Amino acid sequence: RKAVAGTFRRPDPKPTRGLAAPLAAIIEHRSPKEGTS
Repeated sequence: RKAVAGTFRRPDPKPTRGLAAPLAAIIEHRSPKEGTS
């Protein structure tokens, strides 16, 4: 868990930017879904 969290948090500048968009969308979609449910 520790390794995954650290690596996933700051894996690389390029993948981080690319994952930022889809990640933010998933988190935003999951946040309201869980909150509403």
